Amino acid sequence: MIVQRHTHINEWLVYGLLAALLILLALLGMLLVRFLWPAPARYDLGTVAALRARAPQRRDLADGLVVYLVDLDGELVAWDALPPLPNGCGPLRWVASNNRFEEPCVGGKWCADGSIADVRFPDARTLTRYALAIEDGHVYLNPQRREEGEPLAAAWRRSWPPDWMPPDELYYCRQLRQ
Repeated sequence: MIVQRHTHINEWLVYGLLAALLILLALLGMLLVRFLWPAPARYDLGTVAALRARAPQRRDLADGLVVYLVDLDGELVAWDALPPLPNGCGPLRWVASNNRFEEPCVGGKWCADGSIADVRFPDARTLTRYALAIEDGHVYLNPQRREEGEPLAAAWRRSWPPDWMPPDELYYCRQLRQ
């Protein structure tokens, strides 16, 4: 003889309460993870007045992050100092006599506004930019908020002979010229 078991209303209530409790616990777990998770690093770069210099300022931040701070006609910009070249070897350096950033090993060049000044490298990109926030007169950088550079314009992508140097006017960077 087969006995059929009927689900009583009390059992349905227990199942419903257990499902609601599980959903509530999952939501609480998500909230706890959100608030217990460490906030992304944020670097205080100094006061706005101190950063309004004529020449780019290099800042060596924690975890090997190196940026240049540039005042472009009243707008503060932070550029990543790592060259956006596949074969670049080290941080860019600001060469004041040439008014541009230069890569020490292969010779790539970028203007203070992040544009490419040396078109001989088909894989070159404009400089990577970090978002800055200004609060209470201080400038803050969040390393998670970065904009990768744009590739070299298609009109300039071609194969250059290794000994050929573009004319000087191609290297001319209008920004920060005195």
